[in-house]
Amino acid sequence: MTEQVSSVEKVQLVLRRSSCPVIFGVHGIGDHLLSLPAMRAMCQLFHGKLTVVCFDSYALSIWDELDINRLVHYTYTDETVWEFDANELAGRVGPCDLFISMFTCQLESITRLMTLLKPRSSIGFFPDHYTHPCTTDWRAANYVDGVFAISQVIDCDLRLEQFAYPPRFGFEYASDACELFKIIPSGYKVLALHGDSKLDKTWTSDQVASFVNIFLSRHQDFVILALGQSGSFIDSVYYKDHILPCHALPLALQFQLLQRSDAFVGVDSCMLHGADFYRLPSVGLFGPTDSKVWGFRLSPHRYIEGCGSMDNIRINAVVAALEDILCQQKIICSGPVPPLLQIQGPYYQGKTGEAWGIQTGRILEKIDKQYAIQDESNGVNEEHSGCQQVF
Repeated sequence: MTEQVSSVEKVQLVLRRSSCPVIFGVHGIGDHLLSLPAMRAMCQLFHGKLTVVCFDSYALSIWDELDINRLVHYTYTDETVWEFDANELAGRVGPCDLFISMFTCQLESITRLMTLLKPRSSIGFFPDHYTHPCTTDWRAANYVDGVFAISQVIDCDLRLEQFAYPPRFGFEYASDACELFKIIPSGYKVLALHGDSKLDKTWTSDQVASFVNIFLSRHQDFVILALGQSGSFIDSVYYKDHILPCHALPLALQFQLLQRSDAFVGVDSCMLHGADFYRLPSVGLFGPTDSKVWGFRLSPHRYIEGCGSMDNIRINAVVAALEDILCQQKIICSGPVPPLLQIQGPYYQGKTGEAWGIQTGRILEKIDKQYAIQDESNGVNEEHSGCQQVF
């Protein structure tokens, strides 16, 4: 047994001595969040030597806190099968003595890239393709644990809890988030709500509106942050002044608002993963995806399962689950709460929703001016406010 342990330690020591390690990163925005503990662990192991290959431009923001040597972006030549130009990418990646793949499928392009880079060692989920395969079945556990197991191939003493602290994503918008929260009257709790994602994971506008109407009729001491890309449900809500629309705001600022909330309800999305890292008491709504893999790992939570379809999510069940966890976490307010129509804030007098709209407009105007200055110096002309990707 001692000889076996010594052999494993020897192999791991050799892996940690890599001088030019390359990580082939994950795909979507949510996956970047879920892999953050693993990325933090590997940055600790390699101390600024990592080259990270990634598809999503949001990696630059979500992983901005990491001690990375450089990020190399790629695009797909065929998005239907997720294939890319391995020859072109290999030329930009450069030297590689250790190739680490966090991808949970083995693309032909990844195999081709490895052949071109010729690393001495490689780590990934598929035994037939890597010299040091990760034996953890990522589909049998939460995805956070599955991807973190990649880093444990290099150091088996690493523990997820050391690296699962909240992300710093959107820290540049912290002051804007604080200004927006000043609009919310004292005594009110904030529920973050996110209902849109890929089409099959989305809660329809009618479903969202029905949930909001029932919940606010029972808990008028709450305001609701409407996160995501669409606020179409607001037209069907009775308590409009309790709704704080965020769909025009940048994703990074929405995360800062999410972090300051008291609880979360939402579909399988990057917002749900963010709520988990922020340890918000949460209710997750799952239809076609598996909550055991893509659900919560760190926060107190409840699930409402649609057994394959979001159409099977029952509104009353969501309200009941939310009330249950709010009660358990002692968040449900008691005692008199001042009416929302009587606000004496540092900037506004009037309805909360109107004040929120004015302040978000000012923030977006400031952001657009900042980007206009950058674009003028770079010779480009683009729109920057709003959210352009599926959450």
